[in-house]
Amino acid sequence: MLAAHRFKAAVILALMVGVAGSLVPTASAQEAAPLKIGYVDLDAVSDQYQALLTRQQELRDWARAKAEYIAALNDFVFLSKENFDEVVAIYELQKATWTDAQKAREAELRAVAEGKEKLNLDLQAKAQRTAEEQDQFNSMQETISARRADINKLATQIEQEYLAKRSDAQMSLVTAVKGIIEKVSKDQGFDLVVDKALVFYAADNITDLTPAVLAELNKAQ
Repeated sequence: MLAAHRFKAAVILALMVGVAGSLVPTASAQEAAPLKIGYVDLDAVSDQYQALLTRQQELRDWARAKAEYIAALNDFVFLSKENFDEVVAIYELQKATWTDAQKAREAELRAVAEGKEKLNLDLQAKAQRTAEEQDQFNSMQETISARRADINKLATQIEQEYLAKRSDAQMSLVTAVKGIIEKVSKDQGFDLVVDKALVFYAADNITDLTPAVLAELNKAQ
């Protein structure tokens, strides 16, 4: 929910800058006639713009799937690098698309990982270990540390990918919303349109363009 809130906040901020700076009349226009001023409630737009809501849900679903992917990899920290990379390749695919061979291989590698985890617990529980057992235990700890480092690296890559996807979505949505606000404003002959959040006072005759903007935005879906 926090990521979704930040996504929406970033869209609103970008729109506030754009709306406040757009449709500003020239000096000659100001002298010719009184300004026709309107406002748009960008909070309402962000809450009701279907494309924004859809994109937010898509990003949440993508992030949830990636979180599950990272969590699943933690079951395989006892595997060698080669075997772990096999697991990564399998889990990068949707489970529904796994072939019988991939299902069998995943089950095989899971059994190996579980066996090594049990051995690790047994060795850990021993009050005293032989030199051979100690070497085996130390080797397992090194493997665990290496695999966790691999998982952390993947998680960082996923976070960067998420931020890039979110940025692309924000830019696309902001461009669309600004374009519609400008179109509605010009079509209705407004000289200046601002964000409602920037207005301390507005007389009753100041027009709220929010419904018209939302109708245009959602009509385009």
